[in-house]
Amino acid sequence: MLRAAATPIFTSTRRPARTSLRAALWLAAMLSLGGCTATPGGPAGDAAGDGDSLSPPPDEKLPLFADAGADQTVDAGVQVLLNGSGSFAPGGESLSFQWTPVGNAPQPSGADAAIASFTAPISGSQRTLAFHLEVQTADGRSAVDDTLVTVRAALPPTAGALVMPALIPAGGGAQLVGSATGGARPFAHFWTVMPPPGKSPGMVTSSNSLTTQWNAPPGQVGTWRFVLHVTDAVGRIASAEAQVLVESDCDTNGTIDALELGGRDCNSNGTSDACDAVAGGDADSNGTLDLCQPAVEPDCNSDNTPDRCQGLADCNTNHQPDACETAAGASPDCDANGRPDACDSDCNTDGTPEACQSFADCNSNNVPDGCGDDDCNFNRTPDVCESLGGNDCNTNATPDDCESDCNFNQTADACESLPDCNTNETADPCDFGQDCDFDGTPDACDTFLDCNTNGTPDFCDIAEDCDGNGRPDICQLLIDDCNTNGLSDPCETAADCDFDGTPDVCTGFPDCNTNGLNDRCDLDCDQNDTPDACEGSADCDTNQTPDTCEFDCNTNLIPDLCEFAADCNTNGLADLCETLLLGSGRDCNTNETLDACE
Repeated sequence: MLRAAATPIFTSTRRPARTSLRAALWLAAMLSLGGCTATPGGPAGDAAGDGDSLSPPPDEKLPLFADAGADQTVDAGVQVLLNGSGSFAPGGESLSFQWTPVGNAPQPSGADAAIASFTAPISGSQRTLAFHLEVQTADGRSAVDDTLVTVRAALPPTAGALVMPALIPAGGGAQLVGSATGGARPFAHFWTVMPPPGKSPGMVTSSNSLTTQWNAPPGQVGTWRFVLHVTDAVGRIASAEAQVLVESDCDTNGTIDALELGGRDCNSNGTSDACDAVAGGDADSNGTLDLCQPAVEPDCNSDNTPDRCQGLADCNTNHQPDACETAAGASPDCDANGRPDACDSDCNTDGTPEACQSFADCNSNNVPDGCGDDDCNFNRTPDVCESLGGNDCNTNATPDDCESDCNFNQTADACESLPDCNTNETADPCDFGQDCDFDGTPDACDTFLDCNTNGTPDFCDIAEDCDGNGRPDICQLLIDDCNTNGLSDPCETAADCDFDGTPDVCTGFPDCNTNGLNDRCDLDCDQNDTPDACEGSADCDTNQTPDTCEFDCNTNLIPDLCEFAADCNTNGLADLCETLLLGSGRDCNTNETLDACE
């Protein structure tokens, strides 16, 4: 509500448009002060019409206006602002502010400022609070206004509870997860544990926390219930309940017994095999009692202990002791050694152990021939026995067919009388690395030309024979290097423009323009054996090309580039040449001007 002060006092109802209301109230105040005067600038003869303005009597001051702001509706527990900044003094004087609660409204903070605040009280029912604003100038004039704040009722609190996981082993842990919504904050929380009859409550890490940890007591099973109590700021209480099932874990390994080994109980004593095994009677530690295994596992010696728990040999790892396997005839045992034949040594892999067959042993070393003796040619006869049989010409205990035979004549090189002209202990026919012409005679023993005395025949020195004439370049340089530049003359093709086999520098050729090239190799457009640069012909554009060799579209013996003929399209080609070259299609009226330029 906006109010003006002093005489008279104007009161108005609350409005959405403060600016228009402020102007209306100010106008009403001015009228109440007694009159209006025409402004000097108004039209002559006007009464209180257009051009008139209001002004107060000289001895009166304009009234103040107090504005406590619009009414509000808020939630409980939130901060509320009381805004009196819309108050004003038409004369521009400074204002002081004072907020006063009405009835049971709370005292606002900053009550002597334009904007004050308070926290909306929490209540189970809706309340309406009133606040009174007074503004005052230094000379004692004042104005007042009121505002209303409606505080909604706080909803009752709601609690939620959850245990994760819902199934745990004895002595294990679970998380208690709570939630609280609605109500008036802040909340207070408390967990209550309700164990099964005769059982311990376990341990809650923090009973006053919304989320906490609970550890089940060791060795106890059953269903534990948990209740979360939530109290809001005004004392209203909500609760929620959850539960967890605790099952036995006899071996305290953190896994519920019913989930171990499928929950087997082979002796039907009400205790899982895993727990019976902890107490003893499980020799193989497989979680199944020994007394429960004979019916399902082999016990070949009938001693009520599974075969695999007795430490008996089982060479083929088929869970049957070797002695039982052979005694029952399930596996052959030709040498009656209590082991299946498949586990005995069988070096020739014929399926019969060595101990059960008569085998050859030419060198009497108790190893069957072909079962480990040296056998370089893989013929299943030990090398030492082959040597004794005459297949060892040099008696070195290695068969001849395993020795070096460079000429592939089936006779070991060491046993042949082959020539060795260079006495390098390699027969001449096998001296391939030193026989460049492959004639069967090592190069060192051959008769050949070797101009550079490098031990390689000239015809094999192909890496340094640029002209392929069978003579190394190094030998040709002595007679065929006219300019002594280290290159054989026939190989200087880059400096032999007439390809006569003699470098240009050595031929004493004419060179009219002294450019280092034989005149016959210079540019000669008219092919008169005189380089273009040396002819006395006209050269209008000084490009060292005679005019007679330049482009002359109109055949007037003047190069096109030197003629200043018309070129209407500036393409570098005279219009006359374009018409001559392109025909009448480009100059329809034959006036030597291109159609495109007319």
